[in-house]
Amino acid sequence: MRKLTALFALSLALSMQAQQHVMTVDVSKPTAKIQPEMYGIFFEDINFGADGGLWVAILSPEAIDRAAGVESSAHLEGAHRWVPPFLSLTTALNNSRKDQTLNTPAVATLIMMENQIRWLNNNGGLAWATTRCAKSASILYSWAERSEYAAPFVVDADARSNAVVTIDLDERVQASQVLSILRENGIVDAAGYRKLGRNQLRVGVFPSVEPADVMAFTKCVDYVVEHL
Repeated sequence: MRKLTALFALSLALSMQAQQHVMTVDVSKPTAKIQPEMYGIFFEDINFGADGGLWVAILSPEAIDRAAGVESSAHLEGAHRWVPPFLSLTTALNNSRKDQTLNTPAVATLIMMENQIRWLNNNGGLAWATTRCAKSASILYSWAERSEYAAPFVVDADARSNAVVTIDLDERVQASQVLSILRENGIVDAAGYRKLGRNQLRVGVFPSVEPADVMAFTKCVDYVVEHL
């Protein structure tokens, strides 16, 4: 049985290695305004709803130089920055140039990532993902603005995130109580930013999240608050 399992894993690994996939990014046609501090594109496990710790990065030469500078500065005397080896972007880049991963991910995880990138591209790529996230975020922000007990944490609409939406609740409604009831009914991970200490909800609206689920979430929260 162990031999069969090993052979199966080896055949999967060889099959994936034999397949070469190219992701083309046209930087002359951005789907969103490029800010001066933006140096690349980063996909992580959360965006895809994937296994934890898996990520893909598309970096500009400036991003590579900046990463090297940041890590070099961490070794200077009196530096307050610390870059542990397992979070070293330069190490990951050096390994990538050798067609190696930073660590050894499970083969099944790599297969999942390939399928998810295919899913993203088949649906329209980055432009589709940007629109989908904006739609989900708009559902939440619009709901909060109409609500009698909720409001967007970020007042300036132009500064609001279309990846993670944070909603403040009125002091009459305790977020901890709402979250507890939601969790008891299978709706998890909507807690606010821990260190802010605010009475709020935080919802990820990544490409892997269905806008219809976001709409259903708002109705669930309204129901819970109505019956407190």
